[in-house]
Amino acid sequence: MKTVFAKKARRVALVPLALVSGSALATETGGSSIDTTGLVSTIEGAMTPVGAVGLAVLGVLAGILVFKLIRRVM
Repeated sequence: MKTVFAKKARRVALVPLALVSGSALATETGGSSIDTTGLVSTIEGAMTPVGAVGLAVLGVLAGILVFKLIRRVM
C-alpha cells in the first residue's frame, strides 16, 4: 500500500513539471522568427496543378461509376 501512495505522489509532482516545461518550449525566444515565405509561395503555386489532378481523378471515378450503373440497368 505504501508504494501505491509513493507512485501517486510522484505522479502529482511530475504533472505540473510537464506543464511548465511545455509552456516554456512554446514561448518565443528573442525577436528572430523562421522565414516561411518561400515555402508558403511554393505550396500556393502547387495548389492549381494538384487541384487539376484531383478533379481529373474524380472525373474518372465518376465515369466508372456511371458506366457500371448503366451496365447494371441494361
